[in-house]
Amino acid sequence: MNLRKMMFWNTTPAAHAMPAAAPAPWSAPIATPDALSNVIQMPARSPLAEPAGLAPAQHPSDAMGEGLSPSTAAPAPSPSASTQPLGLLETPELKAFFAENFFGLGRHNGSFYRTQESMAQGKQGLVSRFQNTLASLVEQRQAKVDRFMDMQMQTEGVCATTTAQLSLARTRYERDMGVLREQIALAEEAKGWVLEALNRYQLGFGKGVREAIDFELLGS
Repeated sequence: MNLRKMMFWNTTPAAHAMPAAAPAPWSAPIATPDALSNVIQMPARSPLAEPAGLAPAQHPSDAMGEGLSPSTAAPAPSPSASTQPLGLLETPELKAFFAENFFGLGRHNGSFYRTQESMAQGKQGLVSRFQNTLASLVEQRQAKVDRFMDMQMQTEGVCATTTAQLSLARTRYERDMGVLREQIALAEEAKGWVLEALNRYQLGFGKGVREAIDFELLGS
């Protein structure tokens, strides 16, 4: 018996076969100009990329690309803009007074009364109304000053910040009261804030007188 055949009788042929060659790595084919001409170019931002009805959030870099910096792209409103105190002329009472048609009132009165005395009486009536409006504003501020003084006595020694704020508010209202009282005195002499209303009334009164006389002359 051949010993060489006995030793290797159970060896499979695959064990002595040559190992299979590894597959070559895949590489994408080089696109030619003719092939690129058939490719559909998709937009950078597709409508399908965002939910319907929702605007995409703007990135700060997008705002800068449009010529705006992140700080100016969406300026936030100042929190103190709506808390600024109004001037005296912006109070509802004075705004309502100066919004009246004094020229039309004078024109109406001039067409009926036509005398210098009537015009003076009409102007004096406007002065009285104006002074009454200012006196009402003074009373409102006096009531607030009294309230501030009462609160200031309660908080004194407890909260220095609150006491200082009440003192500052009281000072501001007292200053407003001084201005209002000054305008009351000036109105008595047809000066100050009321002068504009008086001038409009006088111009309207004169126009009413002229129109009434012209109508009578033409009618005769």
